[in-house]
Amino acid sequence: MLYPNISILIWSIWDYLDAEKSIFLAQLYDFVSHSNMQSYPMLSQYFAFERSL
Repeated sequence: MLYPNISILIWSIWDYLDAEKSIFLAQLYDFVSHSNMQSYPMLSQYFAFERSL
């Protein structure tokens, strides 16, 4: 393989993005829950499932 360190770099970026994604999901959950949650029943179920993991 020409660039052996690229996969390591990609995985570290992926781990960073995964952490960022969970922070973003938490912020999105707070925003949506302060909005009218009744308009988004599927979304509220998704976030309930996401929080239970």
